[in-house]
Amino acid sequence: MRNAREFNFDGLVGPSHNYAGLSFGNVASFNNV
Repeated sequence: MRNAREFNFDGLVGPSHNYAGLSFGNVASFNNV
């Protein structure tokens, strides 16, 4: 569930940087596991 929240935050920060946020979030999520 935390992943969904993080993803939402990235989208809010800026739709233009969605790609960058997605990549960063993915790495963080993996590390969190």
